[in-house]
Amino acid sequence: MTRLFRFLRARPVGMLFLLCVLACGSCGTGVVASQDAVSAVKVTPGMTSFPPAGTGTFVAVAQGAFATGEQALSAGVVWTASAGSITSAGLYTAPTQLGSYQVQADYAGKTGLAIANVVAPGTPGALYAAASSSCANMPLRSTGTIRYFCDCAAGSQAGCVAGSDANPGTSASAPKQTWSAAITAFNAMNAGDTIALCKGGAWALASTSTPNYCSFGVGNSRCTAGASLTDPANTSTCDIRDYSPSWGGTAKPALAGSGNLAWITRQAGSTNGVRILNLAFQGSNNGPNGGVYNDQRALLLGVCGSPISDSSWLVCGNTFDRMRLAIQGPQSGTASNVRVTGNRFTMNDLDAILGFGNGSNNSIDANFFDNNCGFPHPVTGNQAQTVYLTPLSNTGVGVATGTSIVNNEFRRSNAGGTPGACATGVIVSHGQYNGLNIENNIIDTATSSLGGCEGISFSAAGSDNTYFRNMTVRRNLVTLGSGVAITIGQAPGLAIENNIVVLTGTSDTWKQGIWSPRDGARAGLDDVQNNTRIANNTLYMTGTSLAGQYGVHAGAEGIGHIIANNSVYSVTGACFSTPLGTCSVGGTVCMVRNNIGDANVPACSGTCNPNASAYAAVTTNACYGGASAFYANSPGSDFDPGPGVTGNPLFTNPPTDLTLAAGSPLIGAGSAANAPSTDFTLVKTRPNPPSIGAYEP
Repeated sequence: MTRLFRFLRARPVGMLFLLCVLACGSCGTGVVASQDAVSAVKVTPGMTSFPPAGTGTFVAVAQGAFATGEQALSAGVVWTASAGSITSAGLYTAPTQLGSYQVQADYAGKTGLAIANVVAPGTPGALYAAASSSCANMPLRSTGTIRYFCDCAAGSQAGCVAGSDANPGTSASAPKQTWSAAITAFNAMNAGDTIALCKGGAWALASTSTPNYCSFGVGNSRCTAGASLTDPANTSTCDIRDYSPSWGGTAKPALAGSGNLAWITRQAGSTNGVRILNLAFQGSNNGPNGGVYNDQRALLLGVCGSPISDSSWLVCGNTFDRMRLAIQGPQSGTASNVRVTGNRFTMNDLDAILGFGNGSNNSIDANFFDNNCGFPHPVTGNQAQTVYLTPLSNTGVGVATGTSIVNNEFRRSNAGGTPGACATGVIVSHGQYNGLNIENNIIDTATSSLGGCEGISFSAAGSDNTYFRNMTVRRNLVTLGSGVAITIGQAPGLAIENNIVVLTGTSDTWKQGIWSPRDGARAGLDDVQNNTRIANNTLYMTGTSLAGQYGVHAGAEGIGHIIANNSVYSVTGACFSTPLGTCSVGGTVCMVRNNIGDANVPACSGTCNPNASAYAAVTTNACYGGASAFYANSPGSDFDPGPGVTGNPLFTNPPTDLTLAAGSPLIGAGSAANAPSTDFTLVKTRPNPPSIGAYEP
């Protein structure tokens, strides 16, 4: 499928300067605050991204007995960083090594923390190609014992030479044969050893246990992570991967399953430091709407035994095709530091990835997804979603920290065929998460997607106790026909910035660009979403007249929301929806109008009047194309009576290229106080004043 939008070539990144107003909205002037008045210190931004060696300024904010409740600090702060460097003024220089690093500010005996994500600039497609190639080209280790296996079931390459379980299996010339023997060998081997499957070989797998998905259980406490999971010479991990046989096989080793089955199951205890590389997991289902729905799962963690506690797994360079679930995180126990990268997921009918609601620092990075899920599943009765983060227990027990979904490509290239049109969420979650980053993903469900299709959808959904603290949604390209591109609830301090949204379907059953906060918090169960910042997003929406179509809708609950520097092109509906108010009787939260469907919003006693604290800033936005500007004015401390720009935005070639042509009125028309430090490309620093929308020229 032709990729929409052009991602600009990397350029050097200069100093990024974040103003105090960006840091805390309404904080006081930066000074040395009275230490006796300080009750806590926070660092803003709480999480942000840099290219390797990029620079940017963090701001320490004292909280306590101040007139505004917060005081930006300009002196007396002791700054430290876990990697890279930071000056006494908070100017941070990122390291060249990719990863997530901690920035710390100490003042008056109080500590504030932030996360600096160092990420590679580039398109998801290019990053996927680099990740899969890196694993495909990783040589077999010269250390440890390699145990060789080769089978020649249906689907193997011509000339395949099968091994035998009677062979010693310690040389490529005398491999063992069966998958069950490979699992037994894995469970007995030492750290640094390898299970190697012949390229071009094929294995026919079927369950031999009850329940069916517990046949091939792995567990080995001797495996350890070592210094780096991606180091080819790592001498500590336990590997399951491919090798080149003498008879000339070149394709990924094919593990073909039939019936109800799990290929690899983690059952009990701790197994840390595992690499699964360059294998083809092949199911026998027919994909979404295909009519054959065996319970097939490639990698299943913590379901068949007592709770597990696993860490440091690398799943890279594999393919997962035509099963119910490709990868399922633990239903009991935790999994941390699991990195899923460089894989290809196709035609899986329930979820490509499910779970990972407990644990820390799990990442889904630079993978390719096509024609997965996206329909109400006829067997499970659940909405089938491509990536579904959840603790699975419906108790809200367990917290996931530092989770990232970055650099992935989600397509629906056969929306007119068996998979059908997207009718459910693509990236979905509920549960308890802290430090969740959704960045630089392409989500393209085709213009046939229906009103139930949601690109990035995170909320309680009436299920688990839910919060998404310190969450960022940035630099994503979401293309739908109808549906909701980005919708987030229960996310205090959320930043939605530098995203591109395109909604160009003609069915017009339901179109929303960015909807957040979504739904009110349930008392005692969810976090209330305050201080949402929706900034520098570009939205392009066409179609026929539909009263419920909105570009940016910020309702449901909360105070301190910022809507700034966004560009909305919409032919109908309203560009911006700001309906939050206060009831004239009792002072409770209400909405001036709620036809978008926010749930858990209290009924109002009396009339719903504008709430001055609901929106800290609604300013320097652009609206064009025929839609109205706002449908409800709820003036806050910085609330424009209308968009700052109403002229033709002069996009280069809409809707496929929404960069700014020369003379665009969006250039330099934004507010630096509310802008992210770089644009959609990551490598272009925002000037002062910045442009409106996701791109700088």
